[in-house]
Amino acid sequence: MILLFSSRVLCYESNLVFIKSMSEALERLGRETEIIELDDDWENELMSIEGGRYEALIDFNSLLPRMENDDGSLYLDRFDAPFFNYIVDHPMYHHPGLIQKLKGYHVLTVDRCHEKYVRDNYSNIAGVSYLPLTGKTAESVPDFKDRKHEITVMATMTDEESIFKDIRKFPKPYQKYIFDIADIIMSLPNELQEDIARKYMLENALDEENADFATFMNNICMADKLARYRRREAFFKELFKSGLPVTLIGNGWESTLEKMKAKNVKYIGDVRFSVSYNAIANSKILVNLSPEFHGGVHDRVFSGMAAGCAVLTDDNPVVSETFADGKNVSLYDRADISDFMQKLHDLYENQSFAKDLGQNAVKHYKENDTWDARMCQFLDLLL
Repeated sequence: MILLFSSRVLCYESNLVFIKSMSEALERLGRETEIIELDDDWENELMSIEGGRYEALIDFNSLLPRMENDDGSLYLDRFDAPFFNYIVDHPMYHHPGLIQKLKGYHVLTVDRCHEKYVRDNYSNIAGVSYLPLTGKTAESVPDFKDRKHEITVMATMTDEESIFKDIRKFPKPYQKYIFDIADIIMSLPNELQEDIARKYMLENALDEENADFATFMNNICMADKLARYRRREAFFKELFKSGLPVTLIGNGWESTLEKMKAKNVKYIGDVRFSVSYNAIANSKILVNLSPEFHGGVHDRVFSGMAAGCAVLTDDNPVVSETFADGKNVSLYDRADISDFMQKLHDLYENQSFAKDLGQNAVKHYKENDTWDARMCQFLDLLL
């Protein structure tokens, strides 16, 4: 039996879709599974499943490692099974959970650089593996020519003032560190945040007062959010003023769209993750601008490929190894907005090329990146 937990609800309820897809795939592969959505009565819910024989426990961006018994011991140590914390963004955000000294504590990451970060900074973790998430096909996928959306963008936008408000909650010295490091991230788009932060510590003689690098990274994590906001603002400002027909899906865009005076943008707003597959299936071109990932593939890319979209996504070494540029996806340089716009125009103005790209993408997805394939990879980790 493999237990799949939801100890928190992630953005757009994405983790609920992931665990359902994983459960279905694992059962097709002959494993028994159970999905457990925890609430405020988590202790009684966990007590009800204690004592069972389990092959593995899995949760996304998990709160479980921090849950304690009355005596201060860690609750998960009651289970005699490996626990996998599937971290779907940079591990620096999850430092309080990663430092817990659980028995059989494993981490799954969606980025090879994140895998290395966990391995380098958390000696208590028994094992860490790169296992990208993937997508799924909508129940109904229209022919390419009949799709309603020419260009679809799926992204969340956090209001700049909200980010500043959160930064002001930090002590004054850290506010400066956050703004400084965010500026450097923007100026060096292909450098890892952790490399930038470590160099900043050394150059500013912060390494002695911040001897624990992982704690420092957790304390300056807002630099990542600020840089992400600025990069999205810069890229999508160019896109929205181009006049190309864009369907925008995701929350938080209202003030940004008004400020940009966006042209020809249909804003749908927030949709549940489970519904987003239908929107993707109705799109000819799917645009992806990843968070500050440098060694992984966003699950949105796989969802677009599964639906036969022409996917335009930012490049990194793992993306280049995984896909063939111009054959099953189109790749752009995240450091070059003009390259992004040129590649998008190429797809929009050549519908035959875009359709061929989408057809090749479906083939690649079915051969390599279904949930069944991904869960086979996971089961190999249990051997």
